[in-house]
Amino acid sequence: MKGIVIRKADPGEYDAVERFYGKVKYPGSLNSTATVFVALEDQQVIGTAQLCPEAGYVALRGMQVEPTFQGQGIGSKLLEHVVIELANQPCYCIPWSHLQAFYHRIGFEEITAQEGPVDVRERYTRYRSQGLNVILMRRV
Repeated sequence: MKGIVIRKADPGEYDAVERFYGKVKYPGSLNSTATVFVALEDQQVIGTAQLCPEAGYVALRGMQVEPTFQGQGIGSKLLEHVVIELANQPCYCIPWSHLQAFYHRIGFEEITAQEGPVDVRERYTRYRSQGLNVILMRRV
């Protein structure tokens, strides 16, 4: 991870985050109310995560690391920043099922759809109906 900087993004970097999402083919977009974290190498976005405030909780969305940089601890470092920002706020995420242990390391637990807020439950159900192998997780 030498030379890689992880920090909160400045609003002036949001266009670069959107371009990064396009590059990695992330189907979502940047939430205008989110706290955005970026991993940078030579001022280029190579990873990102968003904490999106919702009614009574936060949603972790858009957690992405450029494929050529995966497996180098960048995602873990992004999550370390996320945890600090979260403090004791409840947080939900809908990761790929093979990442369950990755998110579990920072306190996320897999839950049933019925245990999630309505909008998270609807998003999860939509993803599953599209054939995506995702799980629903919560961190309290």
